[in-house]
Amino acid sequence: MHEVGLVQQALDIAFDYARRSGAETISLVRLSIGELSGVEPDAISFSFGVLTEGTMAAKAQLEMVNVPAVYSCNACEREFPLPDRLPVCPNCGGNSILEKEGFDLRVKSIEVT
Repeated sequence: MHEVGLVQQALDIAFDYARRSGAETISLVRLSIGELSGVEPDAISFSFGVLTEGTMAAKAQLEMVNVPAVYSCNACEREFPLPDRLPVCPNCGGNSILEKEGFDLRVKSIEVT
């Protein structure tokens, strides 16, 4: 379950931010989770609960924001959602496609007090 490591990394970011801000507690950690990140939200939630016990984030809320997969065409620069088959630009038919969004997990924001 790689989610434990991902949550620990997110919490390390939150703890570092809170310390630098002089905060005593973390009240909210908001994560953006890409549609194709391979991350299981239930595992993230469980890991968050376990890893925050006894920390400055013990009472923090976890908010997960789903990010849909978006591709971008190198040829015409059009962005488009996850296709049903191999990514080919629906505008120009180009196959030089970049993954733009929805492929990772990120700390979107942190609230501290």
